[in-house]
Amino acid sequence: MRRALEDFYRDGEPPWESGITPPELVAPVKRPGAPMPGQVLEIGCGTGINAVSLARHGCQGLERV
Repeated sequence: MRRALEDFYRDGEPPWESGITPPELVAPVKRPGAPMPGQVLEIGCGTGINAVSLARHGCQGLERV
């Protein structure tokens, strides 16, 4: 199983990666009156597209596990 997952990433085509941060993640940080950005831990973040998006909105302490 691990080998198959590594193959997806090596080939650059993991089927679960759309390359787009889900709107459910973006909406809370972009809405008026949103709390100040803070530290975020994204568990199982794959290629890290969501971590990058959160960092662009000012979140810090992003970790890949």
